[in-house]
Amino acid sequence: MAGKKNSGRLAQAFEENITGNTARIEFSGNREVIVEGCKGILEYDDTTIRLNLGRESVRFLGKGLSIGAMSGKIAVIEGYINSMEFLR
Repeated sequence: MAGKKNSGRLAQAFEENITGNTARIEFSGNREVIVEGCKGILEYDDTTIRLNLGRESVRFLGKGLSIGAMSGKIAVIEGYINSMEFLR
């Protein structure tokens, strides 16, 4: 039961952080993430990718990270994603 409470809090935290910037983040396991609402790349190497979402940014940490595609305001990050964090 505790797992469901924690996952609910995580979903709520994503909504609170994302809704204000009209960004959407969708994971496919830990190997791919699609970020809609991306306004640019702030940092990019094979272990860190940080994207501008407007008032804040989002950083992905992992191994073998790359931007597989970027079109308009959509970025697709591929590799082994270990963590994600929002930065102001």
